[in-house]
Order: sequence, then structure tokens, then C-alpha cells
Amino acid sequence: MAHRDFLKRASRTHYQRQRYHNPYFSRTKRTWPWKHILAWGGALIILILAASALLSSAALRIDSVTILGVRYTPKETLEEQINTYLQSRTWLFLRRSNQFLFNAQALQQNLQTQMNLFSVQVRMDGSRVEISIQERTPFLLWTTGEKTYVADLEGIIVREAVAEDLQESLPRFTEQDSLEVYGGLALLTKD
Repeated sequence: MAHRDFLKRASRTHYQRQRYHNPYFSRTKRTWPWKHILAWGGALIILILAASALLSSAALRIDSVTILGVRYTPKETLEEQINTYLQSRTWLFLRRSNQFLFNAQALQQNLQTQMNLFSVQVRMDGSRVEISIQERTPFLLWTTGEKTYVADLEGIIVREAVAEDLQESLPRFTEQDSLEVYGGLALLTKD
């Protein structure tokens, strides 16, 4: 009898292990496909790591920056602005010094607004960047309070005057009201 019970129990456990169900009724218990989720997640992580390694490689970095047309603006200040832009981060951990992540228009707007230049053209050729600058021409020195500023032909403040600007024979205007002055401010008008 014990032998018969063993076979009956063995067949019952075998039957209970099988997934017998009616095809017209859906199963109530749904299992998550953990193997697929882990496989796709691992593949995505590997893809992200490979892309970041490729984008941060030395072969895709910008090697040299050439600045043309600088006459009045201090070149060190321009180089500092350009280096700040190239070292800024994009996509959380990648730098803009990569050829694919470099945005010439953004650098152009940045230089034009920060340095108060007349026009800026940025051209990229492989791993080299060429920046052509047209500066505002100094026309007069504007003194307000204890500071002196350089203004261009249109009466727009270009920058704070340096020692070289003070030695030039530019006309000087002195403001009596101690007006707050900043780069890009239009002091003189045509009227």
C-alpha cells in the first residue's frame, strides 16, 4: 500500500506543478519578467558607459583656440571666458570641450554679451576653433565717481578703462551725478 500511496502522491505533485488552465479565462497572477528587465537595464548601463567613455576621450577634444581681431580688449580676459565655456559641464558630467558637445552659437552669444563686443564669429574646423572678433572702437573716456569707462562711437560703454586706455588721447567726459555705469549701457544718443 505504501508503494501505491507514493505513486499517487508523486502524480499529484507532478500535476500540481504543471500550469493547467482554461484558455478562455486569463490568469489572475501576473509575474514580472525580471530576467528581461535586468538584461535591458544592464545593456542600457553598458551603452551609457561606452558613450561617456567615447565622448570624454582625448581624440575628440578641442586642441587649439585661435582668436583673431583683438586690438583693444585684453586677450587674457577673452581666453579666460573661452576656457570657462569649454570647461563648463553639459549632460551632468561631460565637458563642452568635446567636438560633438561644443556649441559655436552659444560661445558666440556668451562672448558678445559678456565682453560687449560688436560682432563675434566662431568657426570650428575639426579639433580647432577659430574666433574672429570685431571690437567696439574706443571713442571717449567717461568718468563717474572714481571709475573711468571706455565708450565707443555710438556712446555705448565698452568696459572699464585700463592703464593703456588712460594714456591714449581720447576725449574725457566727467559725470557729476555719479551714475551707475555697466558694460553695454548707452550713455549718449543721437539726439
